[in-house]
Amino acid sequence: MGSRDWIRNMVNGGTPIDWLKSREAYDQYKKDTGSHASYKTYRRTILKVLSQGSKPVAEEEPGSTFEENGNYAHAKYVGDDRIKTLDDLVRVCNIDLDVWKIDNVKYNKWEGYRSGKTVNMTYNDGVGSGEIKDDGGLTIEPLFKVEAWCSKKVMEPLNLKPVSPVKIAFPSKPSVKRIARAEGLKRAMILSDAQMAYSRDIKTGKYTPFHDRQVFDLAEQIAEKAQPEIIIWNGDFFDLPDWSDKFLSEPDFYYTLQPALV
Repeated sequence: MGSRDWIRNMVNGGTPIDWLKSREAYDQYKKDTGSHASYKTYRRTILKVLSQGSKPVAEEEPGSTFEENGNYAHAKYVGDDRIKTLDDLVRVCNIDLDVWKIDNVKYNKWEGYRSGKTVNMTYNDGVGSGEIKDDGGLTIEPLFKVEAWCSKKVMEPLNLKPVSPVKIAFPSKPSVKRIARAEGLKRAMILSDAQMAYSRDIKTGKYTPFHDRQVFDLAEQIAEKAQPEIIIWNGDFFDLPDWSDKFLSEPDFYYTLQPALV
């Protein structure tokens, strides 16, 4: 039995709190629960139980489940000592190890109270007949919980929603008088290696640009003044540090693509 359940049972049974905090109760608590908690920790647990109310925590329903969620699954068994190992869990949950690999396993064991019953039942096509007698007493029996977290050996593609395009509202284009060109000639402006990106302070949310914003402003002024027929973006326009697999990824790069696009 867990330490808090032991204390809840004592409180629900009407045990005086003064006695519950005594050394004698502490010794009995360690004996019943097998706990090695210090007396100070024991008293602190009593206060936590009292602050949360003395109502016992509802027990999990016995049985086995295997719940799939896309490429991942969770297997669980709660009940008596028939299922205690991972192999038992794989068998009772019918886990296909050709499809699933076990990523993590967790085991729990505790003692639970059950009403003393004599069961004399037979079943025919799911219909039970017979009797169950309650002798009015309680029995203590060991209970086990085995859980496993699984993932598919061959991941299936997920149906993700398409990325929405960035929508940016620009002001209306100003009317600018074009500079006369020599006949047959055109003017082009080439911009390259802008490496636009930001770092984001994870505490304040402040964005700091990698690119030189003054140079960008100068480029805009030149374009407005010269009015080239062609403007060429010549590569490496975005730095994309949060997408790169060539350098160490840092938390300061998270959530920085959208500001760069805008």
